[in-house]
This record gives sequence, structure tokens and C-alpha cells, in this order.
Amino acid sequence: MDAQGTTTLVDRLLQLRDEDEEKEAFVFYNSAFERSSITRNELVQLASRFAYVLKSSGIGYRDAVVNTVPNSLERLVTDMGIIMAGAAPVNSIPALTTGEIFFSTARRSEAKAVVVYPGASENSDWLLLKDGIHGSVSLDKGVLGNGVKESGEESMGEVNRKHDAFEESVTYGKFVLDYRSEQAPKMAKAIVLSRRTDWQCENIPTVPHFIDFLRSLGEEQMFIERQVVSSDVGYYHTTTGTTGMQKIVPRLHSSLLKVAEVVGQMAPCRLPILFVTLSLGWNSGFPFMFFHFGSICVMIDNLDLANGGMKNTGHQNLDKKVQEQQRNGHHTNSCSSKTSPVEKSDGLSQGFELNRFKVVENGRDCDGLNHVTKNDTKNTDLASSDSIYEVYWHAIDTESIPFAHLSPTEIDGMARINKRVETHGQQPSSRMAFVVTGGLPIKQSTVSCALESVCQNLVVFYGMTEAGVLSYNVVSSAEDYTEGQCGRLYRGVQCRITDDLGNVLPAGQTGNIEFKTETMFNGFLRNVEKTKQAFTPDGWFVTADLGFFKDDDTLTVLCRRDDVILHGSVLIYPTAIEAVLRRCPGVNDVVVVPVPDRLKHQNVCACVIRAPGETFSEQDLKNKMDAMLAFPRNVEIQTPQHVVFMDNFPLVQNAKINRKLLAQIATESISHLH
Repeated sequence: MDAQGTTTLVDRLLQLRDEDEEKEAFVFYNSAFERSSITRNELVQLASRFAYVLKSSGIGYRDAVVNTVPNSLERLVTDMGIIMAGAAPVNSIPALTTGEIFFSTARRSEAKAVVVYPGASENSDWLLLKDGIHGSVSLDKGVLGNGVKESGEESMGEVNRKHDAFEESVTYGKFVLDYRSEQAPKMAKAIVLSRRTDWQCENIPTVPHFIDFLRSLGEEQMFIERQVVSSDVGYYHTTTGTTGMQKIVPRLHSSLLKVAEVVGQMAPCRLPILFVTLSLGWNSGFPFMFFHFGSICVMIDNLDLANGGMKNTGHQNLDKKVQEQQRNGHHTNSCSSKTSPVEKSDGLSQGFELNRFKVVENGRDCDGLNHVTKNDTKNTDLASSDSIYEVYWHAIDTESIPFAHLSPTEIDGMARINKRVETHGQQPSSRMAFVVTGGLPIKQSTVSCALESVCQNLVVFYGMTEAGVLSYNVVSSAEDYTEGQCGRLYRGVQCRITDDLGNVLPAGQTGNIEFKTETMFNGFLRNVEKTKQAFTPDGWFVTADLGFFKDDDTLTVLCRRDDVILHGSVLIYPTAIEAVLRRCPGVNDVVVVPVPDRLKHQNVCACVIRAPGETFSEQDLKNKMDAMLAFPRNVEIQTPQHVVFMDNFPLVQNAKINRKLLAQIATESISHLH
């Protein structure tokens, strides 16, 4: 049964529980290739107990709670618990923003609480928030209390006094603490989560193991807010934008379920299971398929990765039977303490089988690739290396997953792993049936890698937080794909291309992309000016993207309007030049940005990352591009006047290339040379 007949996320969650209590809802894999899962019934139980904690702490109906926790069982339970309490989660990841951005989001949402997972001292989430937590722990010297002297020298009496103050400040279960900050005056509580890692045992010793604490509560300590209606806010999504300053997009319960229905159109059939790596807090990472189809969502435990890929050495709530099962190599269910059978998916398989990963022994298998096991914790930055893609493939292979939602970077990484295995003479993992990707311009090279090594079909979608998914392009052959092709509109989506005067343009002419859709948001939270700018007087949403329709009614998206280069009287679209430069031998990646020009206002600068070992010069690259272009060339395709070589590109919140900052860097680099 799909979500028909339900009007809120709470209703749908309870409906899924009643349909099949013991069916797995979410599965998590950690860096040691270990599997844990939670059933639908367990999810409702843990979430409703967290809702009880929130309610007991004065947080409830129509309140907002900022959730900063990465993808994990804890993030899932806290998100669902906030929703079941009648409140709404506000997505924010301080580690990917600045204090100014985080606190602006907290103020604008008028959040009453923040959920945080303390980690190592370099964890900026905790560093940003800890000073506002009453009785928090100093990371400098491990002394309880705020206001530790620079030298760390304090009398034992002072330490004991602060320890007593910390104990008294604890409100519920010793993890809901008072929070005070002038930067977020309405935020009164900080909910501090713990897995009882070594670091946490040392620095926040009084905070209990979060999941174990919830499991210890009884049925009388469960709460579900029954007055939630479809017009209430179910989630506050945030946008990355191009500057990093977040805008808040309130999503009603009804609109979230509607987006889930629309996204369901992307699936060729009912999806029993899928693999998702995107953050639960982003619009693109929200578990729409779970709420729509009841699909099992397989994810990566990012708290484990944040802890350096190392297993927690603190309290483990496992009985002897489960410990014996772990020693014997069986899967264990982290919440129900029982073996977890792997459900096979046959909805999309259509005869294709996935090859099993080989048994890992002593941290290495016969293909020569390093794996992180519970006895091998040398890899302290798993998330930034290709090792994480081994975990991806292992999860997909073990669960026989035919469908995944991946970022372009993840597709490239997974393709590298499969090719490396093949190079070593081993059998690579079989391709999935479908992979969905979007959010960034999808390069031709990414499409080629995907179809060669990752999936049989790549679904390139175009969408945004404010409007949901708008169009999609199912690509089965790389030769049939041109960068920017975003396919046909979803059912119920209207789109038009306009000039700067608002006139609708015919097929083939480039202009402003504007939409109307039933999944459109109603406006940015407490931001009248930005909301007004987002819509035309006749109610069309302005995307700030440029593109055109082909004669076959498919949509091509060229670039952001602000990225266009005005070279004299000619408009140059950087993506067109990038597509040519990426085909030049030795170019790993390239972004084209505008730089000032005395005569023609702006000129073209290519910011280039060379492939490892390459040393070609600026003139070499220009010569390569000239040789690739036919003459006479189109005036919109220019060989870059300037080339700046870089090791990496600046990002906005680890998600999108910060083109504005890149243009500034390029301008400064060029000015130093002339």
C-alpha cells in the first residue's frame, strides 16, 4: 500500500508499522562493513520515546528543533521523534557552514532546541555549540564547566563546583541540557547524543548512551502528538545556495507526501529496497521512498565515519546470544538483538545478479584492496578516500540492491573501485539496474563511468529544494547524452522559457527557466524579500537557471544565470566551454569563470585541475582546445583567454562548487601575473 489515505508523516509512519511491524525500515553499514538495522515497529518505539523526552522538556507542537547529526540511526530516530512530537526538524550542518550561517538559521526558524553529537576536538559542530551548553565540557583540558582559564589552571574546588553545576543542569536522562546564546536567544535546550566512545566517556562522562537510554524507557514513556494536521510544517529544509547563506524552505506534511508521490514516478516499479547516501536533512536525501513505497533504505553510518572509522569501545548493549552471533559472523540487528536476514529484491533485477564480495580476512581480500575491519582502524579518514566506496559496493552487493541515489562524485568513486578490481584480474560487482543522480551539472565523463561500471541506466534529474523534482532523463547510452540534458517534465509540472521582459520563448531559444508545480513551496521562512524575488507577478517560480526546450519537449539546462560571461556583446555559457576542455587529454576537471576585461567587460578564465603526473602549460591547453574545435567556430565557444591551474575547487557546504569565490581567486591569480 502506498501513502494514499494518509495526510501526515505521523499517520504514514504508523500505517507502515501496522502493515508489517517486523519488516526492516532502515539498514546501516559502518566502515568495518558491519550491518545493523531497525524495523518499522522499533523505529516507531524509539521515535515516540524521544518524542516523550522532548515533550517532557517543554518542546512540542509546532516548535522547531535544529538537527545537526550526520546520517545514522541517531539522526533517523531524532528526526522521526521530533516529527512525532508535533515539532519540525530544521536541517543544519555546522561543520559545513560558519557560525554566522548556523545561528542565522537558528534565529530565523526560532528553534527551541538543537541536537548535537559531540566528537573529537576538531568537530566544528561541537566547537560551535559547546560554549552555550550550561555545564558543557571544555575540550582544551577536559574540565567540566564554561569559562576555563587559558592556562587550564584551576583549583580542585573550582572543578568540583563546576562538576556539581553540570550535574544540576541536566534535565532529562542527563542529555537534555540548558542552552544559552545571544546568537540564538530562543534556543533553550541542547540535546547531546552519545555512543559512549572513549572520547565521549572522557569528555562528557555523565551523558548516557543515547539509543540504549531510549530502549530502557517503558511503554508509558512514549508520546505521539495527535493534533498534527496536513497543513503543519513537517520539515524545515535548507538550501545551499551559491553563497553558502542558507534559506529555509518549510515543507508541510501534505507537500512532503506529495513530493514522495512525484518522486515515486521516477521508479520503474515499486521499489522494495534502495541505497541512499545523501543527508537525511537535505530535500534530496529525505526518505521519500520509505514514506511512499515503504522501501527499505540502506544507508551509511556517518557517525562511525566521523569517529575516524573506528568502532566504539564504550558500552555495548548486546546480550550473550547476540555477541555469540557476531563472533560467528551473522548479521545482527542493533535494535532488536536478533539476526537480521537480508531480504532479496526482485522488483528491478530482471535476471541480473550481483557478485558477492569475498570474505575479508585480516583486513585484506584477494583483490588486493584494503578493507577496514573491526581489527583494522588505520584508515582515519575513510570518508575522504576511495575506501568508503568499497563499503558502498559491499552494502549494495550484500543487499542485492538494484536502485541507488548517488551524487556524481560518488558515481565516479564507485566506478574507480570497480575498474581497479577488474585491473587486478578479479570479477567486479555487477551493475545496478538504475542509479539516480542530480543536484549538480552531470558531466559526460560521469555518465560514461556510470554506465560502464556502476549501473545499466542512469536517471539524471533536475530539481530543487523549493520545487521538488521537475524533470528526468533516463540515459542508457553515454553516446546519447549531452551535458545539460535533463529530459522530460514530470507529470503535473509546467515549465516555460522566458526572456528578460517576461516573453515566452519558442523551442531552441535560450532564456530563463520558470516553473509551476503542485509540489512548489509557499515561500522562504521569514524572508519576504527573497520570497518575492523567487516568483514572477503571475506566480511562476524563477529558478535563476538558463536553458531551452528542444523540439521534442525535452529540457536542457545550461548554467546559472549569474555564471554567464558577458564578453562584449556576446553571452558565453561556461558549461559549453567546460564540456570541450574536459575532453582535452590530461584534464581531470575544469570550471570556467568570468574575469574582468578592460575592453569587453568580462573574459573567459578556465580553472583547471590537471590529472596526476600532467605538467602541460596554459598555452598547451589552449592549443589542444583550438585543435578540437571546428572553424569557423560558434562565437559563444571561446578558447579561454586565461588558464589558472589548481589542486581543488572551493565548495559551498561540501556540495556545490563556489563559482563566485573561484572567480575571485582566478582574478587575483591573473592580476599577480600581469
